[in-house]
Amino acid sequence: MLLVDDSLNSGASLKASLARIPADCPCEIMTCVIYANPGVTNEVDLALVELEHPRAFQWNLFHHPALEDACVDIDGVLCLDPSPEDNDDGPRYRRFLLEATPLHLPTYRVHSLVTNRLEKYRPETEAWLARHGVTYERLIMLDLPSKEARLKLGCHASHKAGYYRESGCRLFIESEVGQASSIAQMTGKPVYCVDAQQMVNPEWLAMLKLQRGKWMTRQCKRGIRRVMKLLPASWERQARGVFQRVA
Repeated sequence: MLLVDDSLNSGASLKASLARIPADCPCEIMTCVIYANPGVTNEVDLALVELEHPRAFQWNLFHHPALEDACVDIDGVLCLDPSPEDNDDGPRYRRFLLEATPLHLPTYRVHSLVTNRLEKYRPETEAWLARHGVTYERLIMLDLPSKEARLKLGCHASHKAGYYRESGCRLFIESEVGQASSIAQMTGKPVYCVDAQQMVNPEWLAMLKLQRGKWMTRQCKRGIRRVMKLLPASWERQARGVFQRVA
């Protein structure tokens, strides 16, 4: 029998599982974990990956103590985003705020909820959070008079990045890829993007930029080769020689 667990920290949960197997079980029992602390791999027969702390996994990020040191967005993270029809900055939007469908509800206390919702909607937002058992230290909202003013100012990412930078928190959880990239770039700190299921950090952005640069170079070379094929044979040979020396 092979007993598999996702991770091994102290080994307590694995030992508890082994203890539930009857002592007279005739099976030969082997244990396996996907991720293990380097110092406790001797507690298991097979560990696939050694991974030190601090760590959090995709499947338990919203049930992890890391939330106590994190900033978390609301729309697209804790609940579904409003539809264009519901996002009217009026009665329909207020109803949405009270009845929004939950998406990822954290089971640990969050350091700060940081949202681009307007300050005037704080009562509805607090009521929804209380109803769904979301606990937090701070609720940071955007102090602007209207949706129109928010769109005109265009501070969606900078509002979140400004607070994240000064908060001392070590992680931001954001829904939208573009905002996640902007927040990481503005702060130099990691951002977990829910939509992409990707940890965005400055190193990741630099790698992405490098890959885009390589893609552009390849596209340019392909375009030049196509143009050379349209030239007369003698011109094509000369052009190809120049291209090879330059490229």
